[in-house]
Amino acid sequence: IVEYSGEISDRNKQIALLQNQIDELTNENNKLANDADTSGNAADTSHNEILLIQAVKSYLDNDFVSAGTTLSEVDRNLLSDQDAQTVYDFLLAKTKDTVIGQIYDEAYQYYGSKDYMNAVNMFKKVLNLDSDSVESWYYMGRSYQYLTDFEQARNCYRTIVDNYGDSEYASDAQQYLTQIENRKTESE
Repeated sequence: IVEYSGEISDRNKQIALLQNQIDELTNENNKLANDADTSGNAADTSHNEILLIQAVKSYLDNDFVSAGTTLSEVDRNLLSDQDAQTVYDFLLAKTKDTVIGQIYDEAYQYYGSKDYMNAVNMFKKVLNLDSDSVESWYYMGRSYQYLTDFEQARNCYRTIVDNYGDSEYASDAQQYLTQIENRKTESE
């Protein structure tokens, strides 16, 4: 019994030592994951600012289409300071009308040719420049629905129903929203 008690004691010490090592490795892993998240956010911010600078260069070269197209890829919320956001707002005001129609036409061409992934990406660009483009919300929702991403489609339709209920797309959006919600209920 004494011999087994000694073995059990030794095993318990080994277990405690291994548990401490696991805890240390878990903490180190969490720290590395947090560092990766932080550097990812910094990379997104840096990428956005590079795009903003490219848009400014295009604007200064009087290439308003390129400026607006590049600007459509910038996420204003990721710009690091007020000055960058002011530049973004200025460029948006100057290029918006020139570019939105072109990007929308390209998005709709993708939609018409059933290239729904590219359609979604282009409709997002339109909405980045003009969040009130009900047609873009609608066709992006349809594209998501064709891609069977029902959650994203639902979000698009919900945006139309909640914010643009008097638009020509509201009735169809409500119908598709109901279809998606019925589909969700049936699967539960």
